[in-house]
Amino acid sequence: GIRDRSPSRGLGDVYKRQVYLDRDRTVLVRVETESGAVGWGETYGLAAPRATTEIISDLLSDFVIGREAADAAAIHSDLYDLMRVRGYFGGFYLDALAAVDIALWDAAGREAGKSVAELLGGRRRDTLPAYVSGLPKPTLVERMEFAKRWQEKGFNSFKIAGTVADDGNVTEVAALRSALGPDALIACDMHWAYDPDGAIKEIKAMEAHDLWFAEAPIEPEDIKGLARVAQSVETPVSYTHLRAHETDSYLVWR
Repeated sequence: GIRDRSPSRGLGDVYKRQVYLDRDRTVLVRVETESGAVGWGETYGLAAPRATTEIISDLLSDFVIGREAADAAAIHSDLYDLMRVRGYFGGFYLDALAAVDIALWDAAGREAGKSVAELLGGRRRDTLPAYVSGLPKPTLVERMEFAKRWQEKGFNSFKIAGTVADDGNVTEVAALRSALGPDALIACDMHWAYDPDGAIKEIKAMEAHDLWFAEAPIEPEDIKGLARVAQSVETPVSYTHLRAHETDSYLVWR
């Protein structure tokens, strides 16, 4: 893969034409109701946080001020529709909308004296499945040790990031399988780095190490290519980010 330091603002690595930051950043949004309840929202602030905050202050706020926090769901729907005609149903626009939505639900819960879970109908479960993603350590040995520590805490599902797999995805998955044992679930985020033929070859090589799923093997706009990849391998293939944050679920092709 091509790796170059970004020339300005410490934006981190450029990998396969995508910016990956060398630090975490977030955007916080504060709303206050007439009753004095304060709600906080949070969203991505990774590559250009001021782009997100400007959307909130220059556009969304005018359509939120004066409404009831308890109407958070209706407000979200209205704001989502607001720029649909211009195709703004992803990216920075949805990042901004997410922060406002979270803040409104927080404020609504504080006004009602209830948790957001209660506002949504009550807690349905006590635990949720989760996996350890990315393994953000600089060397393969450190990533394996990092994964082992999380396994000792009770996690047994992991996903490697192609952006840090310096020795290649296959080597990374093989090493992780050796470190974590046969029962661990191991997936690979391939970061849209391949064409369909290359993705098929890479996934089949990883399948020798019992791959859980392969995420984002090729550019998400190539729907026919994604289908061909999925039909050519045994492993489930997932993709996201075609419409960023439109859904929290991955669409899995089989």
